[in-house]
Amino acid sequence: MMNPEAVTCALEALRDRTPKLLRWDEDIDGWGYNAGYVFIRDDGLAIHRAWSRLDLDGEVGDAVLGELHSADHFQGCLDDPDETARLDCARAPLASSSLVCDQGWNSTTF
Repeated sequence: MMNPEAVTCALEALRDRTPKLLRWDEDIDGWGYNAGYVFIRDDGLAIHRAWSRLDLDGEVGDAVLGELHSADHFQGCLDDPDETARLDCARAPLASSSLVCDQGWNSTTF
């Protein structure tokens, strides 16, 4: 279940460049999940990583350092009445990336 207040808090932190760690964990019908984090640094840059698992397949994305989207972008997300679109916006916070801090990986378990 999505928490609209938490999504609003996350989008406001992204818009305002508030130093903070934002995390999400979304269960998909008991068979998988989507999870990740955004660490907003004091200098306004952010580190982002996402990972997912569906049945026996899993993928961890690169942890990347990058520039956040503009404040106007996040305000547009805050103004969107679609809760799923708002969450998707918070989970894709970077306009660009400049450094891979830790490479991701794929795994399949048999």
